[in-house]
Amino acid sequence: MATTKTRYNLTEQQKMMVFILSMSLFGMATMISELLPELQVGIVEFQVEYFLFIPLTLAILFHPLQAALGAAVGRIIFGEIMLGQFEALGEIESFLALVLSLYIAGIIVRDPSNKKMVGFAALLAVVIDQFISMAVDIGKVWIGVEEL
Repeated sequence: MATTKTRYNLTEQQKMMVFILSMSLFGMATMISELLPELQVGIVEFQVEYFLFIPLTLAILFHPLQAALGAAVGRIIFGEIMLGQFEALGEIESFLALVLSLYIAGIIVRDPSNKKMVGFAALLAVVIDQFISMAVDIGKVWIGVEEL
């Protein structure tokens, strides 16, 4: 019988290290991106939404679930609560969208040295995050209109 090769052989301490590293790095990056000014040229605005490459790198190299959970918790703690912008229901949606997008993007990359796959994973993570946000916004409008 052929045995399946396990991809992530991390101890509980190493998983906690990935969680804390992802939380602190992405949380501080989110805090910095919240403080960066926006550039507006005519009707077009340029702004830094978030630095997704930080937790995505940790999700690809280490354990996707621990890195995704850490990034989402770091975004809430450092990027929202410490800046006084915490919205309870909006943060649940943001948490779930970020965890799901980073986890899926981290799982699909089998070889981190393959640049095309890493690029595809980065694009996929942003698409999943934005799609979930879009679906939730449409759902809010639909339910809000339906209750009238």
